[in-house]
Amino acid sequence: MLKSMSKNMKSLFDRICMKTVLGELKWDMTEESGVFQTSILLYNVRIKGDEENPLYGYIDIYNVSGEKIIRIRPLDMGYQSHCNESSRWIEQAYCSARRQVMHVEEALDEINKALNKL
Repeated sequence: MLKSMSKNMKSLFDRICMKTVLGELKWDMTEESGVFQTSILLYNVRIKGDEENPLYGYIDIYNVSGEKIIRIRPLDMGYQSHCNESSRWIEQAYCSARRQVMHVEEALDEINKALNKL
């Protein structure tokens, strides 16, 4: 299963995705459209999704100097199908981060309240 990726990297990937889906990480916008960022200790973590093909979503980790130290993708874990656990994780995490950053739930609540008054 893990061809070019260490167990440590897979664990990190899974935990970032899980904590994002559970709402335990706070994500912010970046200068790049569709890329969201959070900080963990001295590291910046960025997530990018690909709604058409989740295999191409990724998590980048940057050090304190702003240098990218690693990119983790489902493809790096030896998966070749979009119907696997890692591609679903990255897709769910990206959608959760996006919904948080874009305040989707608040927008839906406001629209529903406005519709109730019509």
